[in-house]
Amino acid sequence: MAPTRTRLAPLDQDVLAGLEATDKRLYALVHHATKYRAVIRMTLRHLRQGAEPGPARAELERWRGSIREIKRLSREL
Repeated sequence: MAPTRTRLAPLDQDVLAGLEATDKRLYALVHHATKYRAVIRMTLRHLRQGAEPGPARAELERWRGSIREIKRLSREL
């Protein structure tokens, strides 16, 4: 039997809004962390293949903003 939809009480709307906000923050956190992890994996692969460390350091430095964003998002949870 399918649940019936009813109007949400004001308290329920507050809970729903809070959950939706948390969901958005979690999505953003996972998104940034996944992208950064891909960069780290690619950098590791290049370094293991004998690439110079200078470009790898520069690439990781370029992602400092994403690291700060990951930290900020994780604190908000």
